[in-house]
Amino acid sequence: MIAATSRADGAFPGLRTVARGYARWTMRELQGIPPAPRQVRLGTLLACRWPLLATGALLVVYGCLWSLMLWFAAGAKPAEQRALDVGPVATTNGQVVAVDAPVAVGDRQLFRLTYRFSWGGTDWHDFKSFGTTPNHAVGDTVQIELLPGNPATNRIVGTLLHIDLPILRPEAWLLVTVVPGCLLLLGWLASVFHLRRVIAYGDVGVATVTGIAPVRFVLPAMLRIDYEFKDHHAQPRRGRHWVRAHGGLGIRLQRALHGCRIERVPVLHDRRHPEWSRLAQAEDFVLPIAMPTEVQVGE
Repeated sequence: MIAATSRADGAFPGLRTVARGYARWTMRELQGIPPAPRQVRLGTLLACRWPLLATGALLVVYGCLWSLMLWFAAGAKPAEQRALDVGPVATTNGQVVAVDAPVAVGDRQLFRLTYRFSWGGTDWHDFKSFGTTPNHAVGDTVQIELLPGNPATNRIVGTLLHIDLPILRPEAWLLVTVVPGCLLLLGWLASVFHLRRVIAYGDVGVATVTGIAPVRFVLPAMLRIDYEFKDHHAQPRRGRHWVRAHGGLGIRLQRALHGCRIERVPVLHDRRHPEWSRLAQAEDFVLPIAMPTEVQVGE
């Protein structure tokens, strides 16, 4: 076996040189990782599982804004309906302009009626109320009740000005959007703490890349890297890591893939939970600044 290796090295004199150079390059990468505890860059932590962060933040912000808008809007129509119920009200004649298809609310059918009327020498158009029975048709003359001091608050006698739909309740949107968004943000925050623990205090090893595949439907372009390594107990482990396709590590791994070369990169893994691992990159750390030393020149 040794003789065969020696003959191979003699037939390919540059093979040993390339192998030694690659080993020195890997060793320099390992030596470039600072000792624990390491200071982790904030950008690295924020980029951890960023789809969870983006989706959770979008749901929380959108849900809060929509619920706030519904909360402000919910106070207007019910207050006007209570004012018409309490009175005093005035009545006048109006005409039905349109009758929409019935809407099921609970165990009853409601019909939205569009009507117009005249009051105080002014024509009032495009008002709506909800009838509980299909007794109105387009062109029917109906009786309108309104507030004398505010004719814009009106309805057809015997109908409702406001119906309470579950989908229009602020608490419904808080439950549907804000609660799932908060759960996603909590999951993202837990992954950030796990990542910080791995990068700051994890053991250093060498991982062998076993697969590279682009991540679809994600911007910026990302690569999914599958790798294998051995933990501090020499037990084989597997891991997966997303890296930017146009970053330093992503470009290097793509070149290795095109060159059909087995790539080895540094990996960090948690000592107590070796399944928590991450490929180590120089941009993950805040490297200490080397202070210049003063040189004294003798007289």
